[in-house]
Amino acid sequence: MIIDKVIFNEERNVSLDIYVQPVGDEYGHLRKRKGILILPGGGYNHLSKREGESVALAYLSRGFQAFVLNYTLNDKWPLPLDDYEMAMKYLNNHLEEYHLSDIVVIGFSAGGHLASSGSVFSEYKPRVLLLGYALTSSDVIEYIDDYPSVYEKIDDNTPPTFLFASSNDQSVSVRNSLLFANELSKHDIPFELHVYPYGHHGYSLGTSCVQKDDEPLDSRISRWVDDSIKFIEFICDNKFDSAF
Repeated sequence: MIIDKVIFNEERNVSLDIYVQPVGDEYGHLRKRKGILILPGGGYNHLSKREGESVALAYLSRGFQAFVLNYTLNDKWPLPLDDYEMAMKYLNNHLEEYHLSDIVVIGFSAGGHLASSGSVFSEYKPRVLLLGYALTSSDVIEYIDDYPSVYEKIDDNTPPTFLFASSNDQSVSVRNSLLFANELSKHDIPFELHVYPYGHHGYSLGTSCVQKDDEPLDSRISRWVDDSIKFIEFICDNKFDSAF
């Protein structure tokens, strides 16, 4: 496995952590792997480690190539979006080197705001968008001023989206996910939405090994990883573009 880091902007500490697995040889029929770009949360003032490398390892174990973006914090918009575009452009320019068939993007909380922004404001759209308890409405200004609300900008070019959240989230209201899903529905964008009845904000993989606090979680939350992969496979592998 190749583990590397690419520096995009040293002054702003913008970089991409790279986890790339082999193909061919002992891996037989595999010539390409799906790639996942991970945008951790942290309210745009820090990056959650539990939503970075831990998530990368989960998808690596399922055959993905994984990339974690350390994006600009505590600064003016659209600098984080610029970082997202640098990362997506870099990955698109290295499809052969990293043996990538498709690029999907996952964002958590504020990272979900950035991931969804990249999917509606940028030309570098992922094949599939994954949003975990994401900030997609004007609620983002509670964390950082003048950052845009996203869900109203959804159009027919927004990628298929998998969303998960919990209804008792006290930090980012589930309303963000519901509004986003509702707009996707208006534009006939395929989506899957999981709302769990309880689970504190920032639960990452939803397993005990990555929890900060010993708070109760819906036991089904950890299933979101498997469910997201099935959604990705549905969109990418079966090539149902003509149906949407």
